[in-house]
Amino acid sequence: MMKKILISMILGAGAVSAFASVQAASGTMLKNVGVERTENTLYLNGEVPLGRVDGSNREVWVTPVLRNGNDSIELGTTVIAGRNRYYQALRHDLEKREGVALVRSGANMKSLPLAVQVPYQKWMGGAEMHVRYETKGCCSDDLGREIVPLGRLDLEPKKFEPVFNWIAPTAEAVKIRELKGQAFIDFPVNKTVIYPDYRGNQGELAKIRATIDTVINDKDVEITALSIKGFASPEGPWNNNVRLAKGRTAALKSYVETLYHFSPDFIQTSYDPEDWGGLRAYMVKSNMADKQAIIALIDSDMEPDAKNSKLQRDFPDAYRFLLANVYPALRHSDYRIEYRV
Repeated sequence: MMKKILISMILGAGAVSAFASVQAASGTMLKNVGVERTENTLYLNGEVPLGRVDGSNREVWVTPVLRNGNDSIELGTTVIAGRNRYYQALRHDLEKREGVALVRSGANMKSLPLAVQVPYQKWMGGAEMHVRYETKGCCSDDLGREIVPLGRLDLEPKKFEPVFNWIAPTAEAVKIRELKGQAFIDFPVNKTVIYPDYRGNQGELAKIRATIDTVINDKDVEITALSIKGFASPEGPWNNNVRLAKGRTAALKSYVETLYHFSPDFIQTSYDPEDWGGLRAYMVKSNMADKQAIIALIDSDMEPDAKNSKLQRDFPDAYRFLLANVYPALRHSDYRIEYRV
C-alpha cells in the first residue's frame, strides 16, 4: 500500500490579513481554502461565494493559480455570469469544458464548493497560490483583472535532524532513592486483624510485596528504611478511630515482618486517626453543590467529633454520598521504602 503523506497548507499571518482585506471585482472572495497532498496528488478544497455580478451582460472568472518561478498551473475556474452571459455560455457549452464550473449570478446557492486534484510535482511544494478574478463583458471583452494572493504552500516533508546534548549527572557520594505506594486494606467493622482473603485484600497486599521485592531482589541496592502510615476515615468517634488507625497499622507491620527478615525495630510506623486532608483534596476537585461550605467546615478549628456531626447534620445528602463513595478510599496505608544504590 502506498504510504500517504498528508500535509496542510500553511498561510502566513500577513498573507491571511491581506487576502481578507482585498475585495475582488465580483464582490466574492475564495473562502476556507485547504491544500493537501499525498505522494502523487495535490488536492485543493474551498468555497467560492456566489455574489451578484453587476450587469446581465457581465461575468467573472474565478481561477486559483499555483506559481513557482516559471512553473504554474490553474486549479479550475468558476464562472459567475449575469443572465444574458449565462444563457450565451450554455449555448456555447462552456460548462462542459474540463475544469470549468458555470453558475448564474444571483443563484439560490450562497457558495459553490471547490474541489480540485492534480498530479503533484515537486515544484508545487514551495509555490505561491493566488486567485485571479477576471471581469468580462458581453463579447468576452476584458473589463478588468485582479490578483489576490493567498500565501505560500509548505508541503514537502520536513527533515528531522536530532541534536544531542550530553548532560553529566551530578556526582553523589551516596545515592539514596525511595519508592512510595498506597494500599487499601479492608478490615471488618471495628476490627484490626488482617484477613488476606477478605474482599480485595489479596491484590492490595500483593502491591506491598511487589514494591518491597523490587528492592530486595536487586543486588545493587540496599534497603535503609521502611515506614508505614495508617489512615482511618473521619466518621465515628475520634477515640475509636485512634484505636483503629493505630491497630491496623500495627497489623500491617506484623504482616510484613512475617514475610521478610527485618530486625524488630526496622519498620517505622505512624498513623492519622481521621484523614480530613484526603477528604479536603477530594472536595477541591469535586463539583458537589455544597463544595465551598464543606471545605470551610473541614478547614475550621472545630473538634473532630463535632466537625463530623455538623457535616452529617448540615449536609445529609452530601454526607451519605461521601460515606458510600469517598470514605472507603480514606482508609489506607501509605508505605515508603528508602534504599541506597
